[in-house]
Amino acid sequence: MDGAFLLFSSVAVPFFLGLLLLFSPKIRIGMQQCLALLGFGFPLLVAIYLWWGFQPSLESGYDYLWQVDMGLQRVLGISLHLGLNGIGLILYILAAVVGLAAGMVAVWSRAERLGWYLGLLLFMQAGLLGVFASVDLFFLYFFHELAVIPTFIMIGTWGGSGRKVAAMEMAVYLTVGAMLSLVGLITLYFHLEVKSLDLIELQRYFAEYSFSQEGTASFFRDNFLALLLLGSGILVSLFPFHSWAPRSYAAAPCSVAMLHAGVLKKFGLYLLIQVLVPMFPEGINDWKEVLIGLALGNVVIIGLVGLAQRDLKWLLGYSSVMHMGYGFLGIASMSVLGISGAVLLLFGHGLSVALLFLLATVIHQRTETMDLQSMGGLGTEAPVLSAFFVAAIFASIGLPGFANFWGELAIFFALGEYPWILFLAATGIIISAIYGLRAVAAIFFGKPTQGLVAVLQKKKINDLFWVERLPAILLLGILVLIGVYPSLIADPLNEGVIALFSKFNR
Repeated sequence: MDGAFLLFSSVAVPFFLGLLLLFSPKIRIGMQQCLALLGFGFPLLVAIYLWWGFQPSLESGYDYLWQVDMGLQRVLGISLHLGLNGIGLILYILAAVVGLAAGMVAVWSRAERLGWYLGLLLFMQAGLLGVFASVDLFFLYFFHELAVIPTFIMIGTWGGSGRKVAAMEMAVYLTVGAMLSLVGLITLYFHLEVKSLDLIELQRYFAEYSFSQEGTASFFRDNFLALLLLGSGILVSLFPFHSWAPRSYAAAPCSVAMLHAGVLKKFGLYLLIQVLVPMFPEGINDWKEVLIGLALGNVVIIGLVGLAQRDLKWLLGYSSVMHMGYGFLGIASMSVLGISGAVLLLFGHGLSVALLFLLATVIHQRTETMDLQSMGGLGTEAPVLSAFFVAAIFASIGLPGFANFWGELAIFFALGEYPWILFLAATGIIISAIYGLRAVAAIFFGKPTQGLVAVLQKKKINDLFWVERLPAILLLGILVLIGVYPSLIADPLNEGVIALFSKFNR
């Protein structure tokens, strides 16, 4: 079967099924659930097939290219151009895996107006898959917005306490970040001699491009790079533009938190890796010290803020923001090892944080609280839940045997020539171990607290049901699989990074 058509179909199927669920309210709930499972499950099957047969072109570095003119090619140089290189493939797989897990949680949830909820979530999934499959920068931005808009609506409509404030704050930050990135892309478009936003054409152009051209270096460094770096930093919640993220995750419905923290937040770093670093290495070097300083702010300062949290979802929100700092450190190393490590970390982090938000929601349903001091002793009532949570915390910390370990290890090796940066980055492991293990102890060990005893007097606390275990097994299984056998994704990733960056050795 044609892989290019399958790639296009993996984006189109959840999009059109989402439309069907949104505008056909009379469909019975059972059929709504079946259609949603099809929309979330089909992309994962496609992702496995595409990963298995992935053979990128030596010339472009891409495979499965699919292009439709849409009438904009001649006028604006814009077309719906899909394809995967080694970097996009890994994050496309991440979107497919987390999307199915989040979809299963949503299908078996008790959300009001379930058809609308599932339809919006399918839109979000289609946008995420489209981001990592886009070769044209215009559609990369378009698919990002397709994923972001349902996020605002779902947090504001189905979110928990403080959802309206969280949705508004998130909307302001992400709109500003996206607009800055868009202005940067428009600036790029009008300044270049080649009027195209197609990544393959831009790669050919910049392979012969030199920053030594008079006036060009200062233009990009002062305008294009500044706009895109600032916009990407806001989207990824780079310190100090991070305050929106923990609040949004705390208020978001479980599936939305899984998809946003696990996948959508990777957009800014993906934009840096796929576009800015290979095409403008000299310009990125000028911002290197700034990126390192802000990234260490994520790792150390936000990590310390996470230590002070007593609400489980807020703790996980700050933990997610903290670990994005490692991605920026990998990029700032300006090495193939560091950038490959950053993508590996994004993959492992996406799986582990999605699993943690899933389990946090289950814990809240059992204990009726997110306050860590009001839990305790839950391990005796729900041993399977406690085992999954401990494993997810270990993965988040970056212990060997989980996918996160290889990403962090590669980044630390890439930072080896900067001892003080490496030392500060390594303190993040200690900080995350402290708050992660403390959360495990507070929730599952010790004597039951008065709050838990009161809950037990009202109802029996059940362990993980199978509808909860299935998405958890999917996420944890892949974390362990890649942790034990990293070459499954590391091989195509390394080849993609080397092929991309070899074109720009200037």
